[in-house]
Parts: sequence; structure tokens; C-alpha cells
Amino acid sequence: MNRTLFISLIIAVIALAGIIVYFLLSQTFKPATTTTIPQNQFGQTTFPNSGNGNNGQNQVSTSTPPPPNSPTPGMSADPIQLTKGFYTWYLSGLIKDYMFAGTPAFNSEKNNWLTQDFINAWSEIETETQVDPALQTQDFENSWLDAMNISIDAQTATSSVVAITLGNSGSGNVDNLLAHLLFTSAGWRIDSIEPAQ
Repeated sequence: MNRTLFISLIIAVIALAGIIVYFLLSQTFKPATTTTIPQNQFGQTTFPNSGNGNNGQNQVSTSTPPPPNSPTPGMSADPIQLTKGFYTWYLSGLIKDYMFAGTPAFNSEKNNWLTQDFINAWSEIETETQVDPALQTQDFENSWLDAMNISIDAQTATSSVVAITLGNSGSGNVDNLLAHLLFTSAGWRIDSIEPAQ
């Protein structure tokens, strides 16, 4: 009896491992697609934080945790780790829901990545510039999640400028950004993002 139970357990573990490998491979080899942030009937870009956050539609959202082995925010994260972790989390959220910035998942985690000043300015940036504040563009590509190049451009003990390239020039659109980070009592946080010159 114990031997049959043991063999059944081994088979179940092998099946579970196969499912996990299949899931990881299916997430790694996604085709590149471009997603355009929607516009209203007046040709204005609609963002989730405009008005009541749902543009008159019912939204169902789920939490978007960082992928496995993704850097997490905190006192130990350096500017590169925090920036990579933020873009991994943010792009993962956008791929699942292009209105991610207005979801409870975004609102519950944004303090882990952004300064309060940047959070407060988010809606104003959307309204004035008509671009996503984190991407500085209206379009993004799913492939950016797996094609990030992040490096320190300048740094002091309390501030850092991080150069970000999302995408590869040979495989579609590329987004070049500069993130300005501040060292706060909670660790490094992104204080602003602008297009790289």
C-alpha cells in the first residue's frame, strides 16, 4: 500500500513540474505585439486615473505581482534593481490590462516604486502630455518586458539618474528614458521619468 502511494506521489510531482515548465516557457516566448492606449471620441488619450478611474466602465482587475526572480523594492534595492523591478511590474500589469495604472493592483503597490511627488503628479502628467507617465509614449510593446537595458547615468548619495532602453532597435519600437530617483527613508524611489534626449 505504501509503495503504491509513493509511486502516485512521484507521478503527481512529475506532472506538476511539467505544468510549471510549460507555463514558464509559454510566458518567455510570447510574440511581440504593440498595444495602443485608447482614445475617446474627441481624439484624447484616455487614462485610468482621469475622472473616476474607470471611464464609465466596470473593471475587474487582479493583483500583478512581480515575476519570479524580479527585483523587489526596499532598502536593499539599488537604483538599477528598483528601476528594473518597477518596469517589470508595470509592463506586466499593462500587458494584462492596458488600464493598469487605475487598478487596485497598481494603487496598492505604487508606493513601493514611486515617490509621493511622482504619484501626486501622475494624473496631471497624463492630462497635460497625453502620454503614459512611466513610458512617456502612448504605445508600448509586450516585448519590452524581456528587452530592458538599464544603467546609471549619474549618481550621488541621495539621487540617481538611470538610463532606460525598452526594446531592441532591430525588433520594433524602442523607448529611451531617463528616470530620476531619490533615496528616501523607504529606500530608492522613482521621482520622475522623461524621454532621453
